[in-house]
Amino acid sequence: MTVLSGPSFAKEVAEGMPTNVVVAASQREFGETVQHSFATDRLRVYTSDDMVGVQLGGALKNVIAIAAGACDGSFRQ
Repeated sequence: MTVLSGPSFAKEVAEGMPTNVVVAASQREFGETVQHSFATDRLRVYTSDDMVGVQLGGALKNVIAIAAGACDGSFRQ
């Protein structure tokens, strides 16, 4: 099992903007394989064995982003 998370937007990654993400894997070798498969000169991929922490961090960053947008007034209908 592998988890990929990070503060990234698919459009920005596709446009080649510098981005960092982390891949957490239960098996170190598999995590490193995923890291090398996704890494480019503009996309830095870090590895971790903390799958629960990466999942919680990814979920928490989304909650914070939504709250920050609401506080900023960007959340309008």
